Amino acid sequence: MTLYSTITIGGTSYNNATSLLEGIRVSTSLGQENFSSSSFEARFDNTAGTYDDTFSINQDVRITLDTSSPSTTRIFRGTVESIEPESEPNREFIVLRGRDYSSRLMDVTALETYLNTEVSAIVTNLMSTYVNTPSTIITTTNVQTTTTILTNKTFRRKPIFECIKELAQIVDFDFFVDEDNDLHFQPRANASSGVT
Repeated sequence: MTLYSTITIGGTSYNNATSLLEGIRVSTSLGQENFSSSSFEARFDNTAGTYDDTFSINQDVRITLDTSSPSTTRIFRGTVESIEPESEPNREFIVLRGRDYSSRLMDVTALETYLNTEVSAIVTNLMSTYVNTPSTIITTTNVQTTTTILTNKTFRRKPIFECIKELAQIVDFDFFVDEDNDLHFQPRANASSGVT
């Protein structure tokens, strides 16, 4: 079976048939303490500096994979976090690496106190207050309501990721950011990774 993949970086699509794309790797970690996340690596032939000025840090990345061309099933969405040159005799490469948008949850800290607040309301408030800026929008469509109300919960300079992880552990929920940039916060027994 032949698989077809496409990587779209900053609105421009690349695949091994139409560009100097050497390969794409997507890694997903599932089931680690109520959370899953993904990372990517893309390797381009950069002989004679073909892609020297093409890519930049924080560009949006979308990767699709299918058994037919063009590929349409999105398996990754995130940002470029590093751009590194590599070489071997008579060949030059440029390697892009990055993480999915869940990384935004790790980059921002919260300083909040919640009184008599239901857990999912805390999650959505943390997202709207600290994560969702004009340049980063992670929706909360799939944040499910819980039956747990916390009488007093304080976060002091704690990464949003850790805040949501702590809340997920309290109510036995899983959470992840999907390929459509939507935060899922759902009962652990009902969680599907979406990976086939």
